[in-house]
Amino acid sequence: VTDAGLVDEVVRWRPDVVHVHGLGFTPAQYNQKVGTLSGGEKKLVNLARVLLQTPDLLLLDEPDNHLDLEAKAWLEDFIKEYPGTVVVISHDRYLLNRVAKKIFELEDGQISLYAGNYSYYFEERQRRLIKRHEMYNLQQEELKRLEGLVRQLKGWARQNPKFAPRAESMEKRLERARREAAERPLMNRERLKVNFDSDKGSRKVLDVKGLSKSIGDRLLCAPFDLTVYYGERVGVVGPNGSGKSTFLRTVVGALPPDTGTVKIGPSVVLGYYDQEQTSLPMHMTPLDFVRSIKPIGEQSAIGILRSLLFSYREMHNTIGSLSGGEKSRLQIARLMLTDANFLVLDEPTNNLDVASIEVLEEALENFEGTILTVSHDRYFLDKIAHKTVEIGPDKRIHVYQGNFSYYLEKRPLPAAPRA
Repeated sequence: VTDAGLVDEVVRWRPDVVHVHGLGFTPAQYNQKVGTLSGGEKKLVNLARVLLQTPDLLLLDEPDNHLDLEAKAWLEDFIKEYPGTVVVISHDRYLLNRVAKKIFELEDGQISLYAGNYSYYFEERQRRLIKRHEMYNLQQEELKRLEGLVRQLKGWARQNPKFAPRAESMEKRLERARREAAERPLMNRERLKVNFDSDKGSRKVLDVKGLSKSIGDRLLCAPFDLTVYYGERVGVVGPNGSGKSTFLRTVVGALPPDTGTVKIGPSVVLGYYDQEQTSLPMHMTPLDFVRSIKPIGEQSAIGILRSLLFSYREMHNTIGSLSGGEKSRLQIARLMLTDANFLVLDEPTNNLDVASIEVLEEALENFEGTILTVSHDRYFLDKIAHKTVEIGPDKRIHVYQGNFSYYLEKRPLPAAPRA
């Protein structure tokens, strides 16, 4: 339905609009035609409609996509209190930690059950993998022992035929053991290889004075000051449309400030990850793109792209034909090759699978430079950010000296909690 009003379309399933408010729609949007909403907002309308039907079994496929932090928290509370059964597919590890009581992992055509949340699954999976590897080694040792016995008995049988039945019996036992032996478990499946090297830059990396920014007549943020020093890891949070990405684009010089100044330290090398991926040259191939960043040979460029899981065919396709995840990995390649000591990251975990996100997190944790990042991935923010900057509903900047969990604990409660 595209010609119905937002509330009319949703509340025909149940006469309340509290779910619409919880998912981040404002009263000004309640009578807006569904057809005029953005693609993300239309998905939210569909989600609200499904939630209002309260079925016995609720199947949610990435329901937190396009939700801001407040809406994610509301959705998690809704799922936790839901009276029926809920099955969720999600890359949001923070959500899975809060709502999941069981994790089903689908891998290589098999499903494994883990009786806990994501953190339990992560640790238990490693424990099981180590145990499988130990069992595999024991089986291999037993096979070698049986193979030795078979060779010995066959040698004896050539000298004395009475050993032939024992040799035949042992050989059957060996074949049975081979059939029952488990395949070698992969301790580390093929994963990205990411490493950020850089030289130390200026002590004062970013100095913002009196910065404000508007889009048309809409004020995104009132004038504020912010200083970021070398080695700090700063997460930027705020509702959808609050100007987080606009702030990053102003920092990197892609947009001018309306008021105030933005200064980058003199020996700072800036690396920018663009959420929209518009900074990638869509007409080039990944191979040519990598070599345009740094003067390296073709084999070295191929090695870099292979470390980021590009196939030979993908290396020679145009960037414009690549998937969102492949474009994300190309942006990571650019960050690695520029030797940046100040990483400005706009939603770097979008389009990456969980295994790739974990590799990126590990590389960023080992990175000695400075990080300024916008992300809706709260698990990522908890691991990477040591300071949190909020662009609040009051259009002002609020700074919290801790990660995302610290920010949640210390921030004032919303004036009108989502029901």
